[in-house]
Amino acid sequence: MYKLVPLLLLCGQLFATPFQFEHAGNQLVGEYLAPKTDEVNGLIVFVHGDGAANYDSNGYYPLYWQALREQGYYVASWSKPGVGDSSGNWLRQTMSDRQAEILAGTQYLQSLLSIQPNNSGLLAFSQGGWVAPALADSSEHIGFLIGVGFARNWIDQGRYYNRLAGDEAAYLADVALLEQQLASNAIPSNERRWFVLNNFKADATSDYQNINIPSLLIWGDKDANVDTQAQLSYWQSQPNPNVTVKVIENGTHQLLDANKFPNRQLGFWDWLKFQWQGEQALAPDALSTIEAFLDGR
Repeated sequence: MYKLVPLLLLCGQLFATPFQFEHAGNQLVGEYLAPKTDEVNGLIVFVHGDGAANYDSNGYYPLYWQALREQGYYVASWSKPGVGDSSGNWLRQTMSDRQAEILAGTQYLQSLLSIQPNNSGLLAFSQGGWVAPALADSSEHIGFLIGVGFARNWIDQGRYYNRLAGDEAAYLADVALLEQQLASNAIPSNERRWFVLNNFKADATSDYQNINIPSLLIWGDKDANVDTQAQLSYWQSQPNPNVTVKVIENGTHQLLDANKFPNRQLGFWDWLKFQWQGEQALAPDALSTIEAFLDGR
């Protein structure tokens, strides 16, 4: 991750308003941006994927912000615990901890901005697929959900990722070791290992079945992290009338344009390039799909 913010995106963030709230003994610090329309349609809270993400995911989230603000939405996010000005340690969180944090932050912003739950939504990425769906079981807390690059099962997602890298056997051996450590209540000294040990059993199946608000789940057809076809097949066999699924042509795991960003891992020049390109870095149908969903919810 790189903290390079291009001039065009920076100009859009000059009007951002900082905020902070307390949860589980941590001070979480972020920023929100107001709609660019006279009429306010709601609030969209961004939910991080894996890693030490700051409030704008090191320049990635601004690719979406302008379009959402032009649709009348506040956009907001905060840095993970222990990242930026936020206190705590994100590696000591379970998915349940993350769910509680997202709920607390969303409710704080709803109160601060006078936005009702039915006009509040989450835009969650990757690992956020084991966080956000649990909050979509009713309209009590949020009114809609957008998910990008979700995988239903943590172990299956890791198996697919490592199969493409040629490391499937080693991965399965490590999963077996994790099972042994979990059964023996082992306490790893390595913090990343602690995080994995306490989360590798994550599975969103029951949360998917309980989604009871308008939801859009989207994947790129060039996703090299998550098995897009497997996720699509699940929803075809287990449909939920509240959930719309969509595959974005030529989209990567991050919904970047695969022609412009063919590498599985984003390097220095990839991050520099997508930040300068702004919305044009995304796959052509990515934003229009999200905009259409918001218009029709």
